[in-house]
Amino acid sequence: MAALTAVAAAASAATGQVDPALVGRHYRVEHPRLPHPSEAYLAWLRRQPRLLRRLRRQRHFGNESNLFLLYLATRDPELLAEIEALADKEMQGRWFHRVDVLAVAYDWCYRDLPPRVRQRMLRRLVEITRSAQQYYRTIRVSPYNDVGYIRLHSAPFIGALVVYPDAPEGEALVRFARHLLFEVYLPVWRQIIAGGGGWHEGITYLRKGLGEVIVPALASWGHATGRDLFRENPWLEDLIYYPIYTTRPDFTSLRMGDDNTPELTWFEGMQALTTVYDNPYGRWWLRRVGQWRRGATSRVWPWWPPPAEERIRPVSELPPHHYFKGIGLVTMRSDWSEDATFASFRVGDHFWSHQHFDSGGFTIYRRGALAIDSGTYAAGYDSEHHLGYAMQTIAHNCITVTDPADTYASGRARWLRWGARLLGGPRGPLGGVAARMLRLAARLDRHNLPNDGGERRVGSGGYNVSPDGLDAWEREREDYEMGDMRVVAMRPAFVYCKGDVTAAFTNAKSGHGDYRARTRRVRRWWRDFLYLRPDLFLVFDRVSAFDPRFAKRWLLHTIDRPRIERGRVVVERAETVRHRHAWRRGLRHIVDRRRKLYR
Repeated sequence: MAALTAVAAAASAATGQVDPALVGRHYRVEHPRLPHPSEAYLAWLRRQPRLLRRLRRQRHFGNESNLFLLYLATRDPELLAEIEALADKEMQGRWFHRVDVLAVAYDWCYRDLPPRVRQRMLRRLVEITRSAQQYYRTIRVSPYNDVGYIRLHSAPFIGALVVYPDAPEGEALVRFARHLLFEVYLPVWRQIIAGGGGWHEGITYLRKGLGEVIVPALASWGHATGRDLFRENPWLEDLIYYPIYTTRPDFTSLRMGDDNTPELTWFEGMQALTTVYDNPYGRWWLRRVGQWRRGATSRVWPWWPPPAEERIRPVSELPPHHYFKGIGLVTMRSDWSEDATFASFRVGDHFWSHQHFDSGGFTIYRRGALAIDSGTYAAGYDSEHHLGYAMQTIAHNCITVTDPADTYASGRARWLRWGARLLGGPRGPLGGVAARMLRLAARLDRHNLPNDGGERRVGSGGYNVSPDGLDAWEREREDYEMGDMRVVAMRPAFVYCKGDVTAAFTNAKSGHGDYRARTRRVRRWWRDFLYLRPDLFLVFDRVSAFDPRFAKRWLLHTIDRPRIERGRVVVERAETVRHRHAWRRGLRHIVDRRRKLYR
């Protein structure tokens, strides 16, 4: 019976029939299935010789969509020959990114491709899409981590859509893609992004990870199935505001987590989101930072109709504060000028990837970084500095409560390193064994971290297995719960936040010998953070320890050494705008002889 069912399914796919329960009743069986230019647009394009010449010049090296668009407008046989050559061309690129090129070539040019070329493209698309899905299962991709987005890109969705129902394997591929998009990715995106936008990994990993996947995946699936997934998920528009509200007045991004490119104030896919939601503030912002690419062709992969009119509104019309509820982050500023006061305060959960143990922390900036997020990611993820300092609470403007018994030393790491040296190290005759011993020693070092008196250790870095979906995260909520924002009041004259950060220190697992959950030290920690515009801050803490002998410390990190004057601690900072986009963004405080520093 199973064999007969498989044969029937294959026959159904081969004849172009689809399962409405799988892809809906409006699925596009005929090609093109992906978003594509209309005949009206192509007719207009044929009357634009300058644009056609530009497309011809820019049709290679990552711009193959221009090649396909140019062919549809001109039906030039030489261009078709270039497209046919893709069937046998090695798809070079990062991981599975280049499957998009082959998919669009097959889909847009389907009717003009010779049957033999079409069949070769189809087989390659099936192989690559199947490999991408197998890779997903093999490395146990987590929707909370950038690795899956960077490596898989949108291959599982794009590949599956263009081969179903053309190939017998298409149904299994599109079934997996549907599960991945609607049962894995979207619930996690909604959990973190809905309610203000934001992404826990910061702008660096949003830019090269998730940001490049959202629009191609949703636009392609929606067009193929006849659904408007952007209208169904309006909260995705909030992601546009993440770089806007986390950019400091010097046009560098808020230092938070493992961000290592502060000059980034936008992300890949921001223009695409701005286009599909027709967001005037996102459009203004991208122009301000020099990342709005104008033109009559689509800037949304693989296609989106160019807007008839580009609405633009300055961000100065937006409120000078924002609450990213999903990640528990509030940003605030006195105004939108370069001389503004800027601050951030965060109390919220951990989502496994590229976050630090800094719930309850804050930063303050005015013409220079005053209260800073210290440490650097430049040393590398597994570096001693990153694991032992930058990730830990002691590197942030939080509190610490130190129990002398909160140590978990292990001698195994020392013996493993001794054994690796005895084997001649990674380059010795047993280099593979020695290398594995050194990697295990590095993991064991996480047990030997200094007793900084900080928050529980959770997430990546060897503390938890990456959650492969929202259900997996919920099963370990006890670990990932790192506090709640109890009050957020944002008004023209002030911003007031009250956070309960107790869970960041103490949960049901604390005090049972687990180096991650640590000892039971903090009975309660509540922090009130009040900002009175334009430049007055009040931070008030209520801290109760299980043992009054535990040392409590209130941390404030600065770049320059503070000085004490008449019982007051004074922090000054003169800072130069050095990033390479300063000239483009029209900043006044840039490096020159007349005005080198903020004063």
